[in-house]
Amino acid sequence: QLAVAYQARGVAYDYLSQYQRAIQDYDAAIRLAPQLADAYVNRGKAYALLGQYERAIEDFDEAIRLNPQLAQAYYVRGLIYGELGKSDEAARDFAKARELGYDP
Repeated sequence: QLAVAYQARGVAYDYLSQYQRAIQDYDAAIRLAPQLADAYVNRGKAYALLGQYERAIEDFDEAIRLNPQLAQAYYVRGLIYGELGKSDEAARDFAKARELGYDP
């Protein structure tokens, strides 16, 4: 439950554009519950918003490993791949997100 509380506070920091603080809370959530795929997704988004794309991709990779049905992880990772000019990877992730029913 504490891991979920850290994650929730991290989301609140995200809404306030306090991405470093959000990442600290996501780190705490992951330490407490390393199987919490949503914490990796949220931390990945925060890293992406800070321009730390490679770290973001690592988090999305882990979220997908933990929950291969997590469509949002594929979609956001696809956006990051697009930013990096990796169009094949982006297209693959967008297709997978659509296949899983993601509609942004």
